[in-house]
Amino acid sequence: MLIYLVGFMGSGKSYLGQRLAQKLGYHFIDTDEMIEQITEKSVKELFKVYGEAYFRKCEYDLLQTFSKNQDAVVSTGGGMPCKSFNLDILLETGMVIYLDVKEDILVERLSKNNDERPLLNNISRKGLENYVAKTIEERKPFYEKAHLHYHFSQGDEPFVEEVAAYIKQFV
Repeated sequence: MLIYLVGFMGSGKSYLGQRLAQKLGYHFIDTDEMIEQITEKSVKELFKVYGEAYFRKCEYDLLQTFSKNQDAVVSTGGGMPCKSFNLDILLETGMVIYLDVKEDILVERLSKNNDERPLLNNISRKGLENYVAKTIEERKPFYEKAHLHYHFSQGDEPFVEEVAAYIKQFV
């Protein structure tokens, strides 16, 4: 079974995905890391040299390689479910879980390493707050189509335990 974690950057998809995969005995896949391996360029370089549209095409192409028969937890890029037919592919090939994190927590997390994220490079704190609010508003209709919606403000252990128990019902 494929389990896709979707949500805004900084929502904990990679962090929680690794723990969930370990708990379930599944592989962990980070789509950004896979794209970096395939292209031999960092996400930051891809955005800078080729632009966001090229990166989104890489995400779409990567999704085509996944199999319903894989047992993996997949951390998606924050914008992946909002482009092309990506959300349809996610919903059809696995279980999609939306990690819904409050905006103020996202801003705090992202302000600590925004230079590592191409869409946030050299942005001020106020600019970051505005970007997060605006972009979440745009992406929320896509995120909310997930099979499961997990809202939390702090802490990850309840998420890992609850979701692992829920998923074990189906496998």
